[in-house]
Amino acid sequence: MKKLPKAPLQEVIFELRWNLDFDPATRQDLDLGFEMAQGRFQRLVEREFPFNRRLPPPGIPFVLLNHTVVHQFWRAENTYPVLQLGPGIFSQNDTESNYEWEGSFLPQLKRSLDWLAEAYQRPPEPVFINLRYIDAVKLADYNRGDNWLDFISESLKIRLENLFDPEGALRNFQINQSFALENDSELNIVVSNGKASPGKEPVLVWQTAVIRAGNMEWDKLLFWAEEAHRITHNVFESMTKGILYDSFK
Repeated sequence: MKKLPKAPLQEVIFELRWNLDFDPATRQDLDLGFEMAQGRFQRLVEREFPFNRRLPPPGIPFVLLNHTVVHQFWRAENTYPVLQLGPGIFSQNDTESNYEWEGSFLPQLKRSLDWLAEAYQRPPEPVFINLRYIDAVKLADYNRGDNWLDFISESLKIRLENLFDPEGALRNFQINQSFALENDSELNIVVSNGKASPGKEPVLVWQTAVIRAGNMEWDKLLFWAEEAHRITHNVFESMTKGILYDSFK
C-alpha cells in the first residue's frame, strides 16, 4: 500500500482508554496504577522518545485528570510521532510527513502497546478505542471559489442541499454521520469548513474514524486497529475517487 505523494493527511490518532479503579478511601474512580506506570513508561520509551513534556501544571490531583493526557513523549521537541499518556488514557499521534501505516505507524503502535502493558505490570482493561484520520484541502487549489456544497458533492460524494432560501451565502457548516459496523464498532465521518490558521485560506476538513466503546481484550487491540485502518482506507478512497484522489498522486 503505497503512500500518496501529496496526501491531504493532517494527523492520524490512535486513542485508547481503559477502566478506572474505584478507590474506597476517596469513593472516587481513578487510575490506581498511574503514578507508578508513568515513571516506568518514561524509562521504557526514553531511548526512542527522549523529549518529555508535562501538560497540566504540577500539583493537580490525578483524580481530577481522569482520561486526560498528562505526559507527551516526543522523538525531539515537537517532532512527530508523539506518545501521550494520562490516567486511563493513551494515544499515538502522527502527521503526513512521517506517516505510513505498515512501515511506521503500526510497528510503532505494537511497541507502544507493549511498553504500556509493561509499565502497568499487567495490561489495562480497554473500554474505548478510536482510530481517527484528519484530512484537509484548500478550496482555492481546485478553482472552486467558495462553492462549498458543489465541491463536497463532487469531491467527497456527499450531497447536502438546502430546500429553502437562506437569503445569504453559506459561511460555516458541519456534516456528521455515523454508521454501525461489526464488532460493536462504528464509522464516524465529519466534514466541515475551517482555516488552517488565522488569516489563511479556507480549507475543507474531513475526519474519518472507527470507534469502539465497550470492553475489549488487550490481545485483540492490534487486530482491531488493523481492521479499523482497512475500513478508513477504503472509505477514503471511495469518498475521494476521481479528480480529488488524482490530485494527491
